[in-house]
Amino acid sequence: MTTRALLPALAVCVLPFSIMQSAVSPLLGTFGERLGVDQAGTMWIFTAFLLSATVTTPVLGRLGDLHGKRRWMLIVVVVQVVGTVACAVAGDLATMLLGRALQGTGGALFPLAYGLLRDHLPPSRVALGIGVLSSVLGAGGSIGVVTAGPVERLLGPAWVFGLPGVLMAGSLLLIVGLVPESPQRSVGGLSWPSAVLLGAGLLASMLVLSTLGVWPAAVVGTIAVLGVVTMLAWARVEARATWPLIDVRLLRARGMWTTNLCSMLVGFALIQSFLVVPQLLLLPADSGFGFGVDVVHVGLYVLPSSLAMLAFSPVSGWLGGRAGARAPLIVGALLCATAYAALAFGHREIWAVVGANALNGIGAALAFSALPNLTVRAAPVDRTGVATAITTVARTAGGALGTQVAAVVLATATPVGASHPDEIGFTAVFAVMVVAMVGCLVVAMAVPRNPHPPCPPRPPLVVTPRRSTTCTWPGSSAMPSRRGVSPGPAAPAPNG
Repeated sequence: MTTRALLPALAVCVLPFSIMQSAVSPLLGTFGERLGVDQAGTMWIFTAFLLSATVTTPVLGRLGDLHGKRRWMLIVVVVQVVGTVACAVAGDLATMLLGRALQGTGGALFPLAYGLLRDHLPPSRVALGIGVLSSVLGAGGSIGVVTAGPVERLLGPAWVFGLPGVLMAGSLLLIVGLVPESPQRSVGGLSWPSAVLLGAGLLASMLVLSTLGVWPAAVVGTIAVLGVVTMLAWARVEARATWPLIDVRLLRARGMWTTNLCSMLVGFALIQSFLVVPQLLLLPADSGFGFGVDVVHVGLYVLPSSLAMLAFSPVSGWLGGRAGARAPLIVGALLCATAYAALAFGHREIWAVVGANALNGIGAALAFSALPNLTVRAAPVDRTGVATAITTVARTAGGALGTQVAAVVLATATPVGASHPDEIGFTAVFAVMVVAMVGCLVVAMAVPRNPHPPCPPRPPLVVTPRRSTTCTWPGSSAMPSRRGVSPGPAAPAPNG
């Protein structure tokens, strides 16, 4: 099976998830009327998707490392199709939330796809391939915002889910026909107690971020405490597990924790290009700073940002190959900080909003593409799936936190009885995003220029009756040992 069509096939496979993460945002009011629920209920249509993606991505990434990334891509796409059908025919909120939760499992497609690229492409093409898939992640979100209104008006709300569902079904054929199975397998198994505890801890964390300011403070605080206790229990179980879900040594490596922190900050800031910028465009012109764009045409003003993401994501791999793997992340963070500063202080002209959002798209393309590339470089080959899954979870959690911060700031800036926030609310949101991207820029400077996987620990020395022997470790030359001491069992050779 040729790998020539691997990258286009994987791009098509991950596109529907990217579209569905944002397509419902402009139509939450429409779905609320259709399902007969209030605004708080409709927000769960968006939140259920994020919760599912956060909880399932690390586990599915690890299962792909263990049992085959192509196999688990097929399983995830089938689950997505079932969820999309449920959303399309949903007549009540429970069915819609179940469908959105099933759709959210598609978050694992990106780490699985990154792993397949690393396993099959020549090293010189891996960075470019990851850049292309990352562009699909960013541009797909913009496509969802652009197309949601026209599709709902022309075909009906069900087809907002139906068209991506058709694309999902077609991607099954692409995986079967064009995607070869990974030759790499991680040894060991999956620690299910660890997986359950991690899932529960992440679920609690996302619930806190998603319900802050909506549920009573006592309830949110209780969930937060339970989440902290659960994560501490997970760390204890993980340290004792024979086959840990996530190697703690890997997370402690500078190339990993700095990349994951940058991923969270990037997700925190860049979600605003899908949420706050369209909201600013939709505000009535008589507000003094809105533009009165309707829901059908708002996508046209967001389109330049989407095109910028598609055009500049491949540049990230090229730039990383010549200036170091962290260079695209640094440049991207700088461009995004500049774009949000322009939005904070120059959002009264529509051309300025569109131009700053397009600049933000360029920065997002470089940053989004750099993050998985840095993770792939820093992770062993047999841990690519779970390592990139953690980076994906960090970005998702950052996006959820950014959404809540923006909502709280805008709600605070909305006068009693008013239908929209004052201008200071939008200025404050964009200013917070500037701070986040400056923080990302600072952390990016601490990312190793070309990170490498951590080496496995040396095997223990075991006392034997022998008078002399030879001590060797993987990659080291033979050297005489102390008298009466011999090496323990050989450690696995480092991968990547």
